[in-house]
Amino acid sequence: MFLLGSCSFWNTFAPLAITGYSPSGSTLEAASPVSVSVSFNTDPDHAKAEGAFSLTGDGNVVPGIYSWSGSTMYFQPFQPLSVGPLYTLSVSSAAETSLGNSLMNELHHQFRLGASPGRPSVLSLSPADNSTVSNPRTPLVFTFNQPINEDSALASMSFSPSFNFTQTWSPDAKVWTLTPQSDWPADQDLEVLLTASTLFNQGRQAMGQNFSSHFRYQPTGAVPLNLLCVTQDNLPPLLRLCPPPNSSLGPSTIQTGWPIDSDLVLNFSKPVVLSSLGALLSVPEGITYTLMPDHQLASASPRLHFTVPLPWNKVLGFALQSGVLDTQGLASTQPVYFWIKTDSPQEFPPAVTLSEWKDSAQPLFAPLVNLSNQKIAGGTGTLRLIVAQGTATIFSLSAFLDCFSISGTGGYAFTPTSVSVTKDPESTSTQTLWVVDIPMTVTTPGLVGSVSSVTIRLSKAYGDDHSNVMAGDYVLVFFAS
Repeated sequence: MFLLGSCSFWNTFAPLAITGYSPSGSTLEAASPVSVSVSFNTDPDHAKAEGAFSLTGDGNVVPGIYSWSGSTMYFQPFQPLSVGPLYTLSVSSAAETSLGNSLMNELHHQFRLGASPGRPSVLSLSPADNSTVSNPRTPLVFTFNQPINEDSALASMSFSPSFNFTQTWSPDAKVWTLTPQSDWPADQDLEVLLTASTLFNQGRQAMGQNFSSHFRYQPTGAVPLNLLCVTQDNLPPLLRLCPPPNSSLGPSTIQTGWPIDSDLVLNFSKPVVLSSLGALLSVPEGITYTLMPDHQLASASPRLHFTVPLPWNKVLGFALQSGVLDTQGLASTQPVYFWIKTDSPQEFPPAVTLSEWKDSAQPLFAPLVNLSNQKIAGGTGTLRLIVAQGTATIFSLSAFLDCFSISGTGGYAFTPTSVSVTKDPESTSTQTLWVVDIPMTVTTPGLVGSVSSVTIRLSKAYGDDHSNVMAGDYVLVFFAS
């Protein structure tokens, strides 16, 4: 049996994400043409994507014109980009799809056009950016492209958190080594920064741009904290067979069938410090929650208790940044992203998916496909409505009749006690179909060629045994001649 309109409940909404951008490098040759573009994983709302985009040079807006090819936005500046300014390419979360799903991760990328000749720069730093070291007193080793004024290097350097060190320079003043006098703090984000305006070469030329790098110290044998998966409410450990979150920027597998009133459990590899979690968790706009321990596994599986039911049939994206602490003070090292879709069959709103008519002389029903001008022969017959529900196991005929009404220009009559309901054999484990047969009589005014109209209405107040109500009134209009 073909169910009209039923597929609209099962659309998949993918969150908007940036899959690429240009320029992607930090320094471009002055003679090379600059192409500015941003590619998305799906075609976004063009006007909102353009409104979310900006290109600035040293803080000044660069004007230009937009064009599109598929899901890629191109930006052509009115004037060629200049050598020297620090350009910032940005796309804010105001970008969204035509369905209203916002950009999950904003883009902020900086670049320059042409490196200034003769300026000093950092060729490398050991340990490398975003690396993890196991030696508690790993030295910092900077390698520069030319001899550096040693006093200016020391004045330009800042470190978070601060530390005491001894320093040495290579004979050619190109390699600078900083050795800590105490152990690095374990499992923290350690950042070193060189400020460009105060670091000079031996000819007093300043560095072209700031340099920063991050690393971590993790003792040998320490196991970092990991988020294993997310689940509904408090499923036993053996039933927690959810897909793992994704540590990349792209969407992981969307968990479907999520109830709108279910808590979300974060299943970690070991107990966590609850107070370290809240500030690192991002939830969709308009979603409010209380963070609390899991009923069964305490601090290893904290849960989000949503203060109001989640919106029905929506894809909701969550992000958890690195830095969540376990009870030994070790932090998670990778951000993770996960998505759920609130389309639990139990909460599927009722809907009339098909209407049919059979007069007393017809052996079969004839579908009323065109609801605005379908004609039937006046007289006695049966109106059949197919009502789709989620996993509802009970059909309340009294609730149906309370919300059911007939009006029209001719004569019509039906007896509520003659209405019958049966379960359609084409029902599935996620959708129950109910066949409602309504015997009725439709008459015309009696004049030759006269036509009467009949309006069938099922109010949106009609609900199933899970208290789910229809999205709107169902209205069927047909004619009798």
